[in-house]
Amino acid sequence: MRRLVWLASYPKSGNTWFRAFLRAFLSGSVDVNQLGFDHSGRRRDLDEMLAIETAYLLDHELERLRPDVYRARAAECEQPALFVKTHEGFRRLEDGRALFVPECTRGVVYLVRNPLDVVVSYAFHLEQGDFDQAIAKLAVGQTWGWVRDRYSHQIGQLVPDWSSHVVGWLDNAELPVHLVRYEALLETPEATFSQALDFLGLHHTPEQVARAVELSSFQRLRQQEQQQGFWEKMRLGVNFFRRGQAGDWRRHLSREQVERVVAQHQKVMARLGYLPKGG
Repeated sequence: MRRLVWLASYPKSGNTWFRAFLRAFLSGSVDVNQLGFDHSGRRRDLDEMLAIETAYLLDHELERLRPDVYRARAAECEQPALFVKTHEGFRRLEDGRALFVPECTRGVVYLVRNPLDVVVSYAFHLEQGDFDQAIAKLAVGQTWGWVRDRYSHQIGQLVPDWSSHVVGWLDNAELPVHLVRYEALLETPEATFSQALDFLGLHHTPEQVARAVELSSFQRLRQQEQQQGFWEKMRLGVNFFRRGQAGDWRRHLSREQVERVVAQHQKVMARLGYLPKGG
């Protein structure tokens, strides 16, 4: 019954890249537009499991049903693991139940990235290079997927500020969590992916991992996006797979902007070793 694997991250922290590796590992190939994994907030999945149109439910009504949907998805899954992407923070519902059903959960792979680099990537993704807007977004909670007065393919999903997101997942007492750093994916991809597979109890050989790393390299994913587009990106003309580097913030952020991010997230940045030298 414990088949759910939550692939959790704050936005722009490597979730898509990690899922591309998983697809390459499981299937031997990658189509960036058909990764084929579940999403915690995909309305279509909820509609199908509940046999209703959830767009007509109030937010609190839908919230109460979500754990039951995830529980049912785990029960019907015939594979050892059911991978589910989420950008939501770890939380409990008003009635005290955990949203992410611990009794059905095999584990959590939590992807984290230096928030200074998240700011830059987020800015190009959503705000056309407006770093101040991105800094502000990381500092406050948001609701993703909720659109007033029209149907959305995603339901509303609560994404807390960056620090709360990290601490909420890493320090939860109910779900086993394996931390994956974006920077480690860049520096030591084979070792980093192998450790994640070990955590999940998925048998693998060095050759399988090496091949999956090759098929899901950032360069290959970017090439696919350039050739056939990528449905997850927010705006036309802006590459989702833009640079894929660590430390790109040094090229874009002013000293004042860096200091603002550090002031907002210093405690968690220090915990993860993300403070700039001298910070």
